[in-house]
Amino acid sequence: LLGCAILGVGIWLRVDPNVSKYVLQLSEINVIFTLAYVLMAIGVFVMIIGFLGCCGAIRESQCMLGTFFILLFIIFAILLGFGIFAVVVKDSLKDEVREMLKRGVDKYDANNPETTDVMDAIQTNFHCCGADGSMDYEKTKNVPDSCQPEYRSVGCADGFFEYIAEHLIIVAGVAIALAIVLILGMIFSMVLCCALRDQGVDSRSSTQPPSLLFLFACHLPAGAKSSRSETTLYGQDLFFRQSYRTLLLRVGALTPSANTESERQHES
Repeated sequence: LLGCAILGVGIWLRVDPNVSKYVLQLSEINVIFTLAYVLMAIGVFVMIIGFLGCCGAIRESQCMLGTFFILLFIIFAILLGFGIFAVVVKDSLKDEVREMLKRGVDKYDANNPETTDVMDAIQTNFHCCGADGSMDYEKTKNVPDSCQPEYRSVGCADGFFEYIAEHLIIVAGVAIALAIVLILGMIFSMVLCCALRDQGVDSRSSTQPPSLLFLFACHLPAGAKSSRSETTLYGQDLFFRQSYRTLLLRVGALTPSANTESERQHES
């Protein structure tokens, strides 16, 4: 489900008409679209990993659960690196927005109708003018009509940066939720994998026959019999003696004649 959510956010950033209209015509390096493609790829990858984890849990496969844990850790490391990168470039993003708007001002003329329409839409919707004010247009050409007189002193860099930041906040929220789910997934996968391993050890130990050392440990010498129940302890002693002799006969360490002589001595 989280993979579907991440995929949805990536598709939303890519097909949002406002993002396409404002960013595509002004930015030479479409950071928003790159982020959208990265989110879509991560979303599909998380969905595949989630399916792998479900199959591992249903089939109780330690191999699949271990692979699931490793893939979750890789995604968590990538997400952590992406977060560190976002913090590092946060200050430079506003400067990039300003430079993007200045390029739009430079291309604002009849020969670039698409860029002109985008700048008019930004200046009308955000109630601003140019990158830092109407002075950006006064250097080369007349101030366009989309710069309303009461907002000509207000640049579009701050308002447009806040618009982009609102989209990035949604992305950051999804990233935080993904990080929490990844941590929980890694914990649960390791707990389940350890439980399956312990269950396998217990099942193997329960099917093994008692060893010779166990029979030696269970053998009760005559001097160690308790006065609490002489008859019961004697029966247990005789049972383990007979079991021990049977094992010795099977491995060839005792001959039948020696076995008979030992029984006579024990009975006497």
